[in-house]
Amino acid sequence: MSENADVKKTAKAVDIIFVIIFILILIIPFIFMDHTPVIDSVIENRRMTMWPGFGFDSLHNEWFGHYAEDRVFLREEAIRLKADANALLFDDFSEDLHMWGKEGYIYPADKDYIGNYQRLNVNEDLIYDLTTYAANTEGYAKENGMAFVLMIAPNKSSVYPEFMPDDIHMDESRSSLLSCIKESADKKGVTCVIPDDVLMENKESLLIGGDIFGTYNKRYDCAHWNDFGAFCALKKVGEVIAGSLNVPVIADADFDKSVCKKEDLEFFTSDFKISDVIPVFTCNKPAGEAALLSFEPTVLPGNNMAYIHNEEALSDKSILILHDSFLDGKESWYSYRYKDVYITSRVNYENMKEYMDNIHPDVILFEVAERSFVDDLPAYTSLGSISYK
Repeated sequence: MSENADVKKTAKAVDIIFVIIFILILIIPFIFMDHTPVIDSVIENRRMTMWPGFGFDSLHNEWFGHYAEDRVFLREEAIRLKADANALLFDDFSEDLHMWGKEGYIYPADKDYIGNYQRLNVNEDLIYDLTTYAANTEGYAKENGMAFVLMIAPNKSSVYPEFMPDDIHMDESRSSLLSCIKESADKKGVTCVIPDDVLMENKESLLIGGDIFGTYNKRYDCAHWNDFGAFCALKKVGEVIAGSLNVPVIADADFDKSVCKKEDLEFFTSDFKISDVIPVFTCNKPAGEAALLSFEPTVLPGNNMAYIHNEEALSDKSILILHDSFLDGKESWYSYRYKDVYITSRVNYENMKEYMDNIHPDVILFEVAERSFVDDLPAYTSLGSISYK
């Protein structure tokens, strides 16, 4: 009897241990969630969902779920492990992050990105809030002698829809996100630049050596435009700004052009290899130097504001840029044309009045990526309520 009792006790202890381990596996990733206000995931090419604030409506409940998914413990390590396993076992990438399009094109594969392409998840309330914020900001800017431009950076799927997989269908009876933004901005009188037209017009039009390039890469960095795409888009933005300010528009002669061969997906180094050649634009004008700000700007934790001063700039004007991911790292593309360039992340949008009052820039450029409408932007719950009075 004692032996049977011991066996039962041992079995019960083992069961308890397994239950404890199982519970720990479930709860540890959430106990050690990363609550850093702003997290940019390099491997997912997007900003992680920010805390949406407290609320009990369905929208808040949905974004609490997105927040938890994006902030779980060891998320990025798990993604890399899965990607490496896919490369090792199947000689392919993880389909959670990337997907093959037609003719060897690669696109982001997350369901919200695909839903946006299909025109199934256009958030009209969010569009209204963003354009309301832009209208209020532009109104205050004009009252104080400043110009304002809202720029929307299109998804690759919006510029190269013809290479999306055949089994992903677009509902053409619905309006696209970009057209809805344009309509809302026009109604509110917002100066809004959506450069999808110039990006599409310049497909496969750049010749460097024997290679022809479009405005987005075929495989490498599937989420953003390449340097040629940035040039085309920012030229259009510059033309709009030049309508009210005497600032030279970005010019072809301002850049030296070269090519670079890529064998890994951006931010990944694994056994899975790609073959892509991308255009590289290097500004050949004096770019100025980092300088000290005259005030201490309010920014979210982990953020800063960079200031570049250039006595040799082509104009004596100043620009304040609140960037998303498409303009990140493009300071030198502005600092040779503007004497003073101030740049920070758009996550600091609530502090715009403070920035304008202290810097008094000649122009403000506010960038939002199309992809952000299904990523972190819905958590910007103050967008539509910010007042400059």
